[in-house]
Amino acid sequence: MNISKLFACVAAVLLFAGQIAFAQYEVENNGWMLSGAAGFNTSYKNLNHGYGTALDLGIGKWLSPAFGLRAGWNGLYSGLDEGQTYNQKTFNFFHGDLLWDLTSSFWGYRPERVISLIPYANLGYLDLGKRDIAPREGIYGADVAYKGMAVGGGLMLPVRLSSCLNIVPELRLMTPVMGDGKGYLNGAALVGLMFNFGKPKRAIQEPPVVMPAPVPAPKPQPAPEPEVVEPQPEPEIVVVPAFESLQRNILFVIDTWDISDSEQLKIDEVVAVMKEYPETRVRISGYADKETGTAQRNLFLSRKRAETVAAAIMDAGISKDRIVTEYFGDTVNPYDVPEQNRVAVCFVK
Repeated sequence: MNISKLFACVAAVLLFAGQIAFAQYEVENNGWMLSGAAGFNTSYKNLNHGYGTALDLGIGKWLSPAFGLRAGWNGLYSGLDEGQTYNQKTFNFFHGDLLWDLTSSFWGYRPERVISLIPYANLGYLDLGKRDIAPREGIYGADVAYKGMAVGGGLMLPVRLSSCLNIVPELRLMTPVMGDGKGYLNGAALVGLMFNFGKPKRAIQEPPVVMPAPVPAPKPQPAPEPEVVEPQPEPEIVVVPAFESLQRNILFVIDTWDISDSEQLKIDEVVAVMKEYPETRVRISGYADKETGTAQRNLFLSRKRAETVAAAIMDAGISKDRIVTEYFGDTVNPYDVPEQNRVAVCFVK
């Protein structure tokens, strides 16, 4: 398998894995980005090395919060000091990069994050034109140093200045893979700006509508006894059934514990019942969907959901000693539909 096919296979596998891992996200405005940078190019072979000025221009697109593609040009000059001769090379590298946002992959996507760590792999076409310069003798020769495929990689460290602008230090290495170019190691050290025209954002999912539990119909009252004049009967006492229980499911959007306006109405029902029946207590059970996220993240989400609902009930005037909270992470999923398990269940009795 040649280098280009290997690069394409690795890119396809990583992009497919990234799309599955971040299925709950969408890319706003197609996630396009533009970048420009300046710095130094370097050349190295055996014990000889040199450097020259560098420019880099690129355009790319984020396919998910963790993975993106970029195409660009890195050019101007590099150098190589070989004994009494200094080889000044015109440097043109047309590259395609596969970007991996390592920070989002391991610590979760956060659009407000200040610093990110983005390694990348690249494949491209390298064109080196050589001019041999001997001390005190001027230019005495010119030749083509190398033209052909090159592979490499690099590391970017974007520092967020605003929602659409980053300052980006970057290091890059590449090496030719064909003909007499083998053995050369070329690189670049750059600092530039990256403009993001729309960043990946969490897809907004409306919580599923769950119908409240049906209220049991009142028990039919017995027909009144016929009125008798003599003797006068005792008036019949109608016994109204006491309050038994109430359950309301407070649903949440994936990976959040914020209470939406529609779910707040359910909490208001719970508060109203507890104020009408002071002897009642509420048990709040937090859950998380085991189909998404890690077990550690889901345990944290279920606890935050239960605590958030408990805080809302206390803010409405219910005493803390009438509230019991518990959370189960994704070890227990009470419902078959994944969206219904992103829930805090309130049971009043």
